[in-house]
Order: sequence, then C-alpha cells, then structure tokens
Amino acid sequence: QAIQMSVTGRLMSGKSGKLNSFQMTFYTGPVAFVTLFPFALIGEFHVFVESCSTKPLATFGFLLGSCCVAVIYNVVLFQSVGTLSSVGTAILGNVKIVLLLFLSSLILGELSGWSANQFLGCVLTFAAAGAYSYIKATAPKMAPAPPPAPPPAAADQPRLEGPGHGFKKLADSA
Repeated sequence: QAIQMSVTGRLMSGKSGKLNSFQMTFYTGPVAFVTLFPFALIGEFHVFVESCSTKPLATFGFLLGSCCVAVIYNVVLFQSVGTLSSVGTAILGNVKIVLLLFLSSLILGELSGWSANQFLGCVLTFAAAGAYSYIKATAPKMAPAPPPAPPPAAADQPRLEGPGHGFKKLADSA
C-alpha cells in the first residue's frame, strides 16, 4: 500500500501533468478489474452462481453497493494523497484502523476484554499521529523559488561579427 500511495503522489503532482482523484480512479479501475477478476473467478465463482440463483436482487444490490463504496473510497484516498502526502495518508490510514477497532469495541461492549498492549497500541498510534501533525504544522515553510530571470534585451546581447556569422561589420559614419 505504501508503494501505491507513493506512485499515486508522484502521478498527482508530476511534471508531466497533474491527475486529479477522479482521473486516478478512472485509470486505475480497469487495471484493478483485469488483475483481480481471474482470482475472483477461480475462488468465488460457485458462491456467486449460487447467490445469483437464490437471491439475484440482493446479489446485484450488494455488487452495486460495494462498487460505489470502492469508488468513493478511492476518490477519498487519492484526494488525501494529493492534499496531505503519501506519508500523511499512511498515518491517517493507521489512525482510521485503530479508531475503527476502538469504536467497534466500545459500541459492542468488548472494550473490557482489551489487553494492555491493545490500549498501548491505540495510545501510541494517536500520539504518533499527533506528533507528526505538530511537526508538519510547525516546520518552517520553504520560500518559493524565485522566478527565472528574463532573457537579456536584444541590444544587450553580444553581436557576432566576422566571417561565417552572417553579419558584416558596419563602418562608423562619423
């Protein structure tokens, strides 16, 4: 996933033209489909056929819903890579996972079964994310590069004279 975010960050801020999050989703979707379809066909074909025969409406509703969620997730992911950076997005992903685990345990009443290591992991994740945010926010901003100097005016440029340069030396008429 780190490679994906690094490549995405370079593509979205590259010199060859910037891609936005919708373009990234548009271009990566077919590649992901072609790559993953054979594995889905081999591993889940029988489950899919059985589900289509018993509950066709629910099956296609589930497929459509999961596709919409995947597109929204990819757009948000690519947008965060473009806004934060690949490192910031990775940290945000870790915070998201820990927050989901914490909230699901809290809501489902399983928080009392957590070990000290799980609580320590949550504290470390949030502390590291906070420290990273603080360091990024307080880091001195680099001054923008000065614009390139304009080329010298034609009168200031040296004039090539003599044989082979196409110019004839003008005689002073004073």
